[in-house]
Amino acid sequence: TVTVFRHPIDRLASQVVYSLFIKHSTTGFGMARGAHRAYFSGHDKNTCRNAEPCRYLHMARFPGVKSCYTKMLNGRMCMEDLNITEEMVQTAIRRVDELLFVGILEHFNATVRLFHRQFGGMAYPEEFSVLRSRIHPKRSQVVKWTLREERDEPDERVYAAALARFEREARAEDARCVVAPPPP
Repeated sequence: TVTVFRHPIDRLASQVVYSLFIKHSTTGFGMARGAHRAYFSGHDKNTCRNAEPCRYLHMARFPGVKSCYTKMLNGRMCMEDLNITEEMVQTAIRRVDELLFVGILEHFNATVRLFHRQFGGMAYPEEFSVLRSRIHPKRSQVVKWTLREERDEPDERVYAAALARFEREARAEDARCVVAPPPP
């Protein structure tokens, strides 16, 4: 399995934006259909008063939203509402070292170079651009700022293991690769 990790709070902010503004749902990630609506309809209704930052925090704290890396590396769905145990965290950390490739989104160019050093092939200039469109870039920044003090301790530990592996392998491979010339 080839995997690119991102900082857990960035992943969480992305999940909030995706769930609230793009998909308008969280089913398909392991959350029971309609569970988020039931949660939001009665949760802190008087304190939120539909304030956007309050909605972002509630979505980020919704049961099952955090610890996606830990759950998925244990064979579970990202949005399952599970009691994360120390054993699950240790299994996830161990499985980081079993993955075929680990990249880090915050080090995207080095990730592309490392991938080509390990698996061969020529890197093309287009590979060094993050091609994913930002549907809600301003809202994404507001969500990320709102969640700046949130913590996802299990995934932070998994991410630390992934980052350590990435840095170790990048140093060992020197993360240099041949880049194809731009097309004429």
